[in-house]
Amino acid sequence: MVVKERNTQEWGTLLEVALTIKALDRFRGREVVNTGAGRKAFRRGASHWHSRLSAFRAECEGNWGEAVTEVASGLLRHGELFSVRKALALKELGRTPGQVTEGFITATGTVDGNRIEPREIFYQRFRPTASPLRRMLVVSPPFGITGRNYFMAASRLNELGYDVLLMDHQWAGQTSGTQGRLDRGFGVARDVAAVAAYASRAVQKEYGEAPDAGVTLIGKNLGGSAGVLGALLYNDQDLLRLDGRPMPKGLDAVLVSPWFGQENSFRNRVRKVVSRVPVFNQLAVPGESPGVRLDTPRDLKSRFTAMRSALPDIRLLTERIEAGQTSTGKIYVIHSASHPYINPEKSAWLVSRYGERGTLRMVDTRHIASSSGKYLTGYVIDGVKALLGSGEMMAGSGDSLESSFGTISG
Repeated sequence: MVVKERNTQEWGTLLEVALTIKALDRFRGREVVNTGAGRKAFRRGASHWHSRLSAFRAECEGNWGEAVTEVASGLLRHGELFSVRKALALKELGRTPGQVTEGFITATGTVDGNRIEPREIFYQRFRPTASPLRRMLVVSPPFGITGRNYFMAASRLNELGYDVLLMDHQWAGQTSGTQGRLDRGFGVARDVAAVAAYASRAVQKEYGEAPDAGVTLIGKNLGGSAGVLGALLYNDQDLLRLDGRPMPKGLDAVLVSPWFGQENSFRNRVRKVVSRVPVFNQLAVPGESPGVRLDTPRDLKSRFTAMRSALPDIRLLTERIEAGQTSTGKIYVIHSASHPYINPEKSAWLVSRYGERGTLRMVDTRHIASSSGKYLTGYVIDGVKALLGSGEMMAGSGDSLESSFGTISG
């Protein structure tokens, strides 16, 4: 039976609340009770579930002696549900609200002479739990994913001494925009630049002028190409202008499977056909992911629509790179040697244009079907260390890209 969901301003859909109840029960070691699939079952449980979740949040805040978030609930999409889910994540990670904070950055400016509509960018900052390395890592997620997908990654990086800033893009989460959509590729670049500028100010304020202090960008798929690479190139070429303090020039970046256009593979052709089937287009049901679910026909259609919106600016970006107009910092590119959706040859081409400033690391795809995307370890940490010229490789021969940076579907 397909559940017809009903949104509430503070709690989101009944299904989202039910899934959060299940997650809470798992955390407490209780037997997960079947919440039922019908509308009546959901509505009967809604009031009780809200009370249980609110009580859990109050209990956590009492133990911490501080609120789970300083951001007013009314500024957040489904603010009550967000706060409860954050409290649950902090408990699971053994963190406190003071170590994981959030807020909004107002992004305004132009890219290549094109004015991009202002946007409120949501971020969450994870402070290091080890001796600080005075290095802030800005993570730009792939299409459909939010920063919440990388909570475990951020905590792992914190354990190594890195400061981490997770951002939500316009397509999912708390950043202003339409879920599952994007305006254009330049908009993604402008938003990453605004977050990078904010991160740079935070580093200067808290770590001073230490020679090893700075910002490194990490981006995946569209968040890596249109987002990180676009921000780097247009900013270093004086073609990206923010209204306010600028993004620093010459930043380094780790890119995971950067997307430069739709690969004409058999799997992609099948996905496109399925996304056009009208009946199936109505069957999407959100899961436990904090972003946009991308494995249903309706959301596949959303993905292809977003890719079409980004593609013209992606082509302009590749034309500039082909003409020798690259960013001035170093890039470390990680790609699966047999990626079914994103052509690894494009990554090889990109790195070749950077010469000695580019590094390409091809990896295996043994966990291509994995749905885990909650932690950044292994190869990505290797890339950060390589860019900084410190440490030895961490990823062993038994590791995979997917276990380090989530699934690599386009």
